[in-house]
Amino acid sequence: MNNDDDEESAARKSSLKGLLKAFKGKGELRALVRELQTLRIQLQLRQPVLKQAVYELPGRNVPLILCSNPARSGVSYLRWRNLDNNRSGGVALQEAIQQPDVSDELRDALMALEWRRQVLNTQLSVVMFMLRRIQLLTTLV
Repeated sequence: MNNDDDEESAARKSSLKGLLKAFKGKGELRALVRELQTLRIQLQLRQPVLKQAVYELPGRNVPLILCSNPARSGVSYLRWRNLDNNRSGGVALQEAIQQPDVSDELRDALMALEWRRQVLNTQLSVVMFMLRRIQLLTTLV
C-alpha cells in the first residue's frame, strides 16, 4: 500500500460525520478520546516517513532536512531546517527552492513534500485540539 492509499484510508476513517451525533454519557466520550489517541499515534508514525523522504529527493543537492519541533501540547510537528545557515521553517524552504542550481524536478518534489508536511501537521493539530477539549468534557460529565 502506498502513501496516497494510507492517506486516503485515514481520511475516510476520520470522517467528522460521527461527531455530529449527540453523545450519551462519559462512555461515548471516552471511546472518542481513545479513537483520537489512536489517530494521533498513527499520524505521529507518519513523521519518520516524511523525514526519510527528504533524503530520497531526486538530485538532492539542498541542505534541507525535516526535523521534529516539540509543542506545548506534547506532540511534535515537522519543520524545515537548513543545515548550512541554521534557518528553519518556511524561510529555509523558500531559500532552498530559489537557488539557481535547483532543478524543476527537485523543486516540484520539495513542494509536494511541503504539502504533505502541512497536511500532516494540520491533522495533528486538529486531533490534539479535539483531544484537549473532549478530555476536559469527560471530567465534567
